[in-house]
Amino acid sequence: MAIKFIALDTDGTLLDSNGKILPSTKIAVKKALEQGIKVALCSGRPIAGLKHFMDELGIVGPNQYAVTLNGAITRTADGQVMTEDLVSNRLYRKMFAFGKKHHILFNIVSPDSKIITGDHDVDLMVYTQAYENSATLYIAG
Repeated sequence: MAIKFIALDTDGTLLDSNGKILPSTKIAVKKALEQGIKVALCSGRPIAGLKHFMDELGIVGPNQYAVTLNGAITRTADGQVMTEDLVSNRLYRKMFAFGKKHHILFNIVSPDSKIITGDHDVDLMVYTQAYENSATLYIAG
């Protein structure tokens, strides 16, 4: 049975401990692509945090894929959204209120890679998340 599709987790699997792709991995992905195998990068990151890895590996065009935000959005490598399972504004507000009441850091990431929080006292981790994913930080409210 021939391999038709490869899905690669990003953090802790595809990337080494320095956040880089090993040369051997680049070669293996290139060979797979040359054989017509479809490849998807999968991550909790937004698309902005995956795009440069996809470009580095040659995962481009309408026949390669990205599974972002822990599966909330799947899209082709050229940006066409295939599926979305997003949190409504109403539910976001309920979750944010719960987090605030219980002193739990909370933010969401929009389909266009904005990290959104309603907390004006932004935690360092949220800034780090935005920086590492080349994402805009939006403070709502």
